[in-house]
Amino acid sequence: MENNQEYFNYLKTLKEKDLKTFLNEFSILAKRDYKDYKEKFNYLKEFFSVQLIDILIQEDFIKCYCVNSQAKHISDKLKIEEIDILETLVYCYNTNARAFKKAKEQKDFESKMTQEGFIKINSQQKEYDRKKVICFTDILKIGILDSNLKRELVEGTLLYSESHKSLMILPKGKRTKGFLIRDNAYIKEIN
Repeated sequence: MENNQEYFNYLKTLKEKDLKTFLNEFSILAKRDYKDYKEKFNYLKEFFSVQLIDILIQEDFIKCYCVNSQAKHISDKLKIEEIDILETLVYCYNTNARAFKKAKEQKDFESKMTQEGFIKINSQQKEYDRKKVICFTDILKIGILDSNLKRELVEGTLLYSESHKSLMILPKGKRTKGFLIRDNAYIKEIN
C-alpha cells in the first residue's frame, strides 16, 4: 500500500487502544466468522493502536506488496505468533485504506466539478430529457481481456429511455448509439 499520509492522520483520530487490547479484541472478531468482514472493517474504522500505526507507516512495511509478507513484517516487529489474525488485520486495513482513498478522490472530483459550474444529476431525472449538455459520466469500456468504468466528458443530448428507466447521453453527431447514465453524472447545459 502506498504511503498515504492523510489516511494515517485519519487513523490517529480514531479511539486509541493499547496494542494488546486491540489485538485481543480484533482476534475475537477474526475468529468468529471468516467470511463476514463487515464487523472487522467497522472495528478498524473505530479503533486503532498507535504502535501498529508506527509499523504501518514505515518504509519496510510499505515495500511489502502482498498480505502475507505484510503480516509477517508486523509479526516480526511485534513478536506475535498468530499470522492468520495479522493477515486478516492487514487485509481489512488495506481495504479500508483503498476505500478512504477512493472516497477522497470522489470528493475532490465533486468539488472540482461544482467549481467549474457542473451540476450533479442522477439517472432518474426525467426533467433533463432532450437537453443539450456537456456531461461527465462513467462509461463502461469493454476490451478483450477486461471491462472497466472510465469517466469521460461527452458533449451531446440527454434522452430518457423508458425501457431502461434511465437517462442516456447521445453524443453529438450520433443518432442511434449512446451511453446509459448508470448512477450519477455531472452536466453543464449548453445552448
